[in-house]
Amino acid sequence: MTDKIKYSNISVSKRTYADLQKLSKKILPGKTPLSISKTVDVLVNEKMQFFQNIQDNGKKVIEHEYRSKI
Repeated sequence: MTDKIKYSNISVSKRTYADLQKLSKKILPGKTPLSISKTVDVLVNEKMQFFQNIQDNGKKVIEHEYRSKI
């Protein structure tokens, strides 16, 4: 039985599900396809890391500009 404290369920359109199935085979080429839930995990984690990098780089630019004015 699924641990409801750790996991949630989502619904996606059939087209999105089909796209996830295709992506699950391409994330680790030559290996066993990922499960749909693991595919969603990988995609979300990659996007979150991307946005975190943008945020971190933005802070560095602002700090650099501030320090260069001093």
